[in-house]
Amino acid sequence: MKETTRRRGAAGRRARRLPRDDGTVGSYALAPESGEGFFFTERLRPGLAIVYADYRIQPGAVNVREVEYGTDVVFRYRVTGRQTLTYRGFDEVYEFLPGDCAVMTTQRPLKGIAREESTGDRKMLVTIRMSRSYLLQHLRGRSDPLARAIFSPSRERDHGPIYFERRTLPPQASLALQQVIRCAYEGPTKQIFLESKCLELLAMFLASAPAEAVRAATPVKFSAKDIEAIKSARDVLLSNLIDPPALEELGAMVGMRPTKLKLGFKHVFGRTCFNYLRDRRLEFAKDLLAQGKLSIEEVGQAAGFPNASHFTQAFQKHYGVLPKAVRGQLL
Repeated sequence: MKETTRRRGAAGRRARRLPRDDGTVGSYALAPESGEGFFFTERLRPGLAIVYADYRIQPGAVNVREVEYGTDVVFRYRVTGRQTLTYRGFDEVYEFLPGDCAVMTTQRPLKGIAREESTGDRKMLVTIRMSRSYLLQHLRGRSDPLARAIFSPSRERDHGPIYFERRTLPPQASLALQQVIRCAYEGPTKQIFLESKCLELLAMFLASAPAEAVRAATPVKFSAKDIEAIKSARDVLLSNLIDPPALEELGAMVGMRPTKLKLGFKHVFGRTCFNYLRDRRLEFAKDLLAQGKLSIEEVGQAAGFPNASHFTQAFQKHYGVLPKAVRGQLL
């Protein structure tokens, strides 16, 4: 897999080779002109590998890479940093958020171009790749959408060429991820420990509720100009979490009719403007809680919730725990 990083309005620069999606590259460091950080792949056994990533792409840069998927199942556990990827030939935007795990797989090898726009933030994630034969040992007999997508080729038409599902994991997943990242064991002991953690994280994923409905790449219904306008609307919301514009005003700001913006926002991001805004507010609140400097009531107010009761209810519904459970719990 070849990777390049480009700046808007400038000639594309060839970056040093990034790891293939099949996990064959042992390590890689970003070129200084592209950003900073590294990728490292560790094979535990046939059919099981871990890819560690800790990097930051320079603000304003666009990372464009050629991708070639095998049929492995890829679990991306995100520790820090948001990421959105778009693939050539599909109009879906695949979003990866801190504290979430996103699973992606295909029924057949799929080639394409992945495009990531840098937000300038630090991205830290642990990616676990499992072959279908390895997963069969642990998912045999299950009938959930993931198991059907992996083991029933006839189901491909139900979710499109790319199966994508994102789930919000419980707080204890953060501890397991840190144990993976900071593992001090060596040799066979390290292999046993890391494989046990991979299975623990898999169990947490399977036990968690979907963060949103399973989404698939669908035929294009919005033009490239429409997609850019919808992304601009998303950026406006992110810049005005506490006092966002009304839908009519937001549509006028990006040059799109409110009805079309409402449909397009759900089409691109898989949820309504209101739900998207609420989720971002809760993420902001979670970060404030982790710092431990403000009371729960103060955090709720800072995140734009009308009162502490409303904030606590929304937080518990979204994360499965009360706000006090994560207060002061920095990774």
